[in-house]
Amino acid sequence: MGHILDTSCLKIYISNKYINYDFNFLNILKEYFDINQFYNILNHLEDQNLKNIYNHIYFRWNKISSKHEMNNDLTFNRYLNRSEFDMILEKFINNELYKAISVVNLITSYLYH
Repeated sequence: MGHILDTSCLKIYISNKYINYDFNFLNILKEYFDINQFYNILNHLEDQNLKNIYNHIYFRWNKISSKHEMNNDLTFNRYLNRSEFDMILEKFINNELYKAISVVNLITSYLYH
C-alpha cells in the first residue's frame, strides 16, 4: 500500500501547515498497513478538504447502501472540523472491517483521482 500513499500523485493541495491531530477512525486497520502514513496526509489537509472528503464518502456510501438495501448511517455535513470528521467516521465504521476498507478506498479515490 506504500505506493498509494505517494503524495506526489495527489490531486488536491497539500498544505505545508501540519496539524497534529490524533485520528483514530482507521485504527482497526493497524495490523494490515501503516495507517500513520494515511493519517499524516490527512493532517496536512485543511478542514475544508476533510469536509469535502467526508461528503464524498457520504455520497458514495449512499449510492452503495441504496443498491444493496442497507441503511446509510452517514448524514450530509456543511461544516465539519477534524475532530468531528474523526468521531463521525469512527462511529460509522464501528469496528467493521469492510466499512474501514471502504472508507480508505473512498478517501484514496477522492485524493488521487
